[in-house]
Amino acid sequence: MSKKPVGDEKKVERLDLDRMDSADSAPRPLKVGQVIELERRLNEGLPISDEERRQLVAAREKLQEAFQGVRETFSRVAEQMRPMLAKLPDAIRQFGQWQKDVSALLSPVITQMAAAYREMPPRIQAALLELGKRGWYMDGQFGFSELWKLEEWLAAGDVDKVDAALIAHFESRLPEIEDELVKALPAREAILRAAFAAHGRGEFVLSVPTLLAQSDGVCLELTGFYLFIKDRRLGLPEVARHAADAALDAFSAALLSPLAQVLPINASERERDRMIQDQGLPTWRELNRHLVLHGESVDYGTQSNSLKAIALINYLVGFAKRPA
Repeated sequence: MSKKPVGDEKKVERLDLDRMDSADSAPRPLKVGQVIELERRLNEGLPISDEERRQLVAAREKLQEAFQGVRETFSRVAEQMRPMLAKLPDAIRQFGQWQKDVSALLSPVITQMAAAYREMPPRIQAALLELGKRGWYMDGQFGFSELWKLEEWLAAGDVDKVDAALIAHFESRLPEIEDELVKALPAREAILRAAFAAHGRGEFVLSVPTLLAQSDGVCLELTGFYLFIKDRRLGLPEVARHAADAALDAFSAALLSPLAQVLPINASERERDRMIQDQGLPTWRELNRHLVLHGESVDYGTQSNSLKAIALINYLVGFAKRPA
């Protein structure tokens, strides 16, 4: 059903999830959405299988890979412990002292790992907000390695590379995303099927407004708040209140942060003018719901904008759920 990108024949950067995760051995790494779901079930006291527990443990460990030096430090500690382990039988009589020595060696590593874990939410939030400024939203199939790669490209100013990679990613995921959305939103099946069919035919002038109109209704359905209506007192989207209430910890708060900010998709005229001025741009370039649905934009019908609208509704279904 999906249509291949049109235009210049360029080498497209693909976010190959399987290839990028294949360096690690079993258990197979979880994606971000799976990690969040398992953490939620644990927080709510719901059971998970032994295999899921093993995968979750592996995922938690993999979080630390984003920070250099931790594994190197652990290797040095292991080397220091090797002679102690070799002499373990003789050391049993002096177990108390041995335990203190091991604790002293491991303490710096544990401290660094804890600090790294604390630093993860701010980094995730920064990456997601930078993506949001380009009109893109998190997919539960992203791994952290993919997110950091996108963050790296954005920091280097390689926005075209980010766009190309995400176009390729979401095009490859279209059938799965369509089925997942229909399953989660059965009352909207006819509308969603029509929008995805229009995208597949390259009729982006039809798919974009249809998906943007549905996004606000989906947000209200899932959270009880609107995405495109502002809380005048706070100057933020109404759904920002949901993001604050639904965040169980810093990690989930980071994942919900795009709901709590004014981004190009829901910026008002005054906010768009400020963004243009802050970025030193000659004119507005990003996808904006108001401009599209009120007929002020006539050049929105592009493949990338259609995929951004798909990414938005996919993000809402994957992450913006009302607290149980």
